[in-house]
Amino acid sequence: MPIQDKAGWGGTGAGRAASRQDNVLDAQPCVEYAGVTCEVIRGHPDRREWVVMPSALPPLPFARHRDLIPLDRCALLVIDFQRVFTDPQSRARLPEADGALDQARALVSAFRAASRPVVFTRHAHRVSPCGPGIGSWWTHFILDGEPMSALDPRLEPAPGELLIRKEKYSAFFATRLSGWLARRKITTVVLCGVMTHVCVDTTARDALCRGYDVIVAADACASKSRLLHEASLTCLSHAAARITTVRALTAALRRRR
Repeated sequence: MPIQDKAGWGGTGAGRAASRQDNVLDAQPCVEYAGVTCEVIRGHPDRREWVVMPSALPPLPFARHRDLIPLDRCALLVIDFQRVFTDPQSRARLPEADGALDQARALVSAFRAASRPVVFTRHAHRVSPCGPGIGSWWTHFILDGEPMSALDPRLEPAPGELLIRKEKYSAFFATRLSGWLARRKITTVVLCGVMTHVCVDTTARDALCRGYDVIVAADACASKSRLLHEASLTCLSHAAARITTVRALTAALRRRR
């Protein structure tokens, strides 16, 4: 978000505020502004304009529900932890993928220990889309059968767990997921995966529209930047999903055993 006068965050006051702190911003990747420690994530030295974001955000300001609903009829959806996002050799690797994947592994283990259903998704196209929609938005696509389309070997389905391939952001669109959950009388879906602001976000909103309660494990998700990650979680917390942590979910699952 642009750094601006102390009246608030956002807006277009980046140039004025940065001009007062140029020497600090040039010298180090972090700066304290309006009482919040921030990271400089992009700079425009020629224009003396900088984009910063808080290193550790306070509790989500728009969260409507801070309670964790019962997990008696829940399933875990593990979204798109594929090599294209986690492999160091991939040009699309996410900077925080390893940390999110480690948390996701812990969450998967907790669901398995509680004998709760786990679903894995892969985003992979049989042919590159063209024309309107997703085909006009991206220039490169994850193609089924390519090595980078495979799930990261550190996080793969166990026998009896569902793996679905999808071609849209939502894990529900044109897949067998909805029927699979209905047969198991699932009323709550817990989401983790990548990218937070794309497929996790879209799946969460689609799940809400289909009548599910939605929970997102924030520390088991990752995006191209923390800015996109936090923006998505903030919006979801206002209108679509309860945002929590792997630790809180694991504790809740243990209590119900």
